[in-house]
Amino acid sequence: MQGSLGGEYVRQSLNLTVWGAAQERIRGWEASGQVGVVRHEVATVREAVEKHLEDADGRNLKPESVKKIRDIIERRFLGYCSREGFRALKQLDVDAVRGFRNELVKDYSANSARKRLEYVRAFFRFCQDSGWITANPMAMVKPPKADTSPTLPFEKTQIDAMLKVADGFSAKGRFKDGDRKRLRAMILLLRYSGLRISDAKILDRARLSGDKLFLYTQKTGTPVWVPLPESVVEALKASPSDNGKYFFWNGRCLPTSAVKIWERTFQRVFELADISGGTVHRFRDTFAVELLLRTRAETSCPTEPSVICCGDGRADDTREVCRTSPRDG
Repeated sequence: MQGSLGGEYVRQSLNLTVWGAAQERIRGWEASGQVGVVRHEVATVREAVEKHLEDADGRNLKPESVKKIRDIIERRFLGYCSREGFRALKQLDVDAVRGFRNELVKDYSANSARKRLEYVRAFFRFCQDSGWITANPMAMVKPPKADTSPTLPFEKTQIDAMLKVADGFSAKGRFKDGDRKRLRAMILLLRYSGLRISDAKILDRARLSGDKLFLYTQKTGTPVWVPLPESVVEALKASPSDNGKYFFWNGRCLPTSAVKIWERTFQRVFELADISGGTVHRFRDTFAVELLLRTRAETSCPTEPSVICCGDGRADDTREVCRTSPRDG
């Protein structure tokens, strides 16, 4: 063959004896815009999304992770492409992806939009690794500026107010007065263990040995070991459950559904306790800050113990919360 492609002059033998095969190879080079590179074309965005979802299923990801990919890539992103008329994958340039980002920030907070854009970034990285596109348009799209202000821990008076609310909480549920004991036990567990609500909700009774709690966190798989005060252990034992294996979970509903129920319960607790800006995550901040302050007073290693107990990979947020916390220790 002889000619130019992508500004490069080419004169070389294809080492082929069939004219049709030679033409097919040349067309492949022309499609990719590079000599010697054949791009594996995927005709539509929908096909690329389907293959991305198949890959997610094949990687044995957690059901919740696959569910998020389907929601963001299949429902939101593919829906956006359909509305805007983007059918072919090659139509998705930087401007097209920026349009999707701008749509996300209208429906979500900056932090939530940033997290969802990471799924889109992974989708285009998958397309690029598969040879369907030569460049990742997400590489040039800046995420929305997120609010990095740390949340503050709860004050002791706020914890006491929540426990008071728990003791007078509605007894119309399945366990009647036992619902109050369950709520008190959950508040104390979150306060003194630093667990995520997703781990606390499905806490197995076998994980508690005496006053010692050990488990692997659901989100990161990090081993967590922490001693619990006697009052917390007693509250857990007094908390009723319809499944003898777990403290709070019935073992039938999805863990994510159970977490949402508890999050709604805590929103009501925060309202009744008159706690502005209350979130379940602030229990972890409370635990981490107290442990950090106590560790600083006892050792010369001020951050690692609290990070390990919380099952986190970074110490920056814990240190920042400690600097901004008004707690007097």
